[in-house]
Amino acid sequence: SFGRLLLMSNLDTEITIEKADVSPSGVLVTWPDGHTSQYQDQWLRDRAWQEAETETEKEFWGAEHRLRRHQFGEIVAEEKAMLDWLEELVKYGMTIVENTPCTRESLRNLQTKIGQAKVTHFGTYWNVKTKSDPMNLAYTSKTLGLHLDLPFYAYTPGVQLLHCIKQYHGAGGDNEFADAFAVAEKIREEFP
Repeated sequence: SFGRLLLMSNLDTEITIEKADVSPSGVLVTWPDGHTSQYQDQWLRDRAWQEAETETEKEFWGAEHRLRRHQFGEIVAEEKAMLDWLEELVKYGMTIVENTPCTRESLRNLQTKIGQAKVTHFGTYWNVKTKSDPMNLAYTSKTLGLHLDLPFYAYTPGVQLLHCIKQYHGAGGDNEFADAFAVAEKIREEFP
């Protein structure tokens, strides 16, 4: 399926840059294993930390954070509940919506209330389930580990709505989440 099998937990957290050179179009980094990475000027500028750009106050979180739970029926019926949910989503980056009807249409109903759905090569909506001939790692029963979906695309996902229509009963199926902004801030503070 060409999906990533390397788990983030297997990466070397003590890795250092062997060499960094300024090139005509950006920065060329050489890693200890000899691999090189080219970072274009514009790509670096687009990702440069600019504190003045922060408009919405985000709150970083760690393992102690407990996701707030919102009720589907309240969100779709009451503007105040919708606003509370969206503000929580912006502030923390994720929430849980409970008691969503176990239909594909219920997710579409919620999505259309908050914005336009992005169409990717997977389609507008994507049904994730284990297949015998997977073309993507998400269609397997393998542990995905912490990851970002499609970060290498120019047209990356924004808000993703994941809806469990049929719950698996048995071992596995646990979810792990991390605040990537908190991780980035920790790296910025400890490794300026």
